Amino acid sequence: MMKKKIILCSAASLAAIPASAQPSNEPLIDRALVFDVVNICGIILALYVVSRFIVTLVQLYLDNRLKTRILAAGTPETVIMQLLQQKQGNSLKAVLQWGCVLASLAAGLAIIYYMGPVTLLSVAVLAGSIAVGLLAYYLLSKRDV
Repeated sequence: MMKKKIILCSAASLAAIPASAQPSNEPLIDRALVFDVVNICGIILALYVVSRFIVTLVQLYLDNRLKTRILAAGTPETVIMQLLQQKQGNSLKAVLQWGCVLASLAAGLAIIYYMGPVTLLSVAVLAGSIAVGLLAYYLLSKRDV
C-alpha cells in the first residue's frame, strides 16, 4: 500500500515538471523586488548602527558620571575595581563578537561579489556567513572561559 502511494506521488511529480516549463529568463526573480529588499535592509542596518552608536555614547557618559560620584562618595577601592573589571570584560566580549560577525559578513559579501548577480541566494549567503561568525564567536568565547 505504501509503495503504491510513493509510486503515485513520484509519477504525479514527474508529470508536473514538463507541464510547468517556463522560459529561461527566471520569472520567479523580480529584480525590482530584490533591489527594494536590499535597500530596505541597508537602511534598517544603517539606522541600527547609528542608534547603537548613540546609545553606547550615552551609556559611556552615564557610566563615567556614576564612577565619578562613586569616587566622590569615598567608596572602597575594591568595590570600584570590581565594577570596572565587569565592564571591561563585557566590552572585550562585545568587541570579539562584533569582530567575528563583521569579518564573516565581509567574507559573505566577497562571496556574493564573485558569484555574480544579486539573487535570493545572496541573502542565504549573508545569513550563513553571519551564522558562521556567531558560531566562531561562541567557540572563541567558550575557549577563553
